[in-house]
Amino acid sequence: MRLLLIVGDQDSTRTSFPPLRAKLDESKLPYTYKELEGIGHNLGKYYELTGKEFVTFLGSKMEKPAEK
Repeated sequence: MRLLLIVGDQDSTRTSFPPLRAKLDESKLPYTYKELEGIGHNLGKYYELTGKEFVTFLGSKMEKPAEK
């Protein structure tokens, strides 16, 4: 399992990330965390600022299906 967590430092949901990250750390589950400075809860802005990273993250572990 892989997780990519993206949140703005002005996002009202940001307060839920520290407990989540603590649980992930405790469980030793890998994740990438990105906090965007000066950004509120704005998914369009998240994509604008991290879209390339997001697409790379999604595609990074895709494997070619086994040939039959």
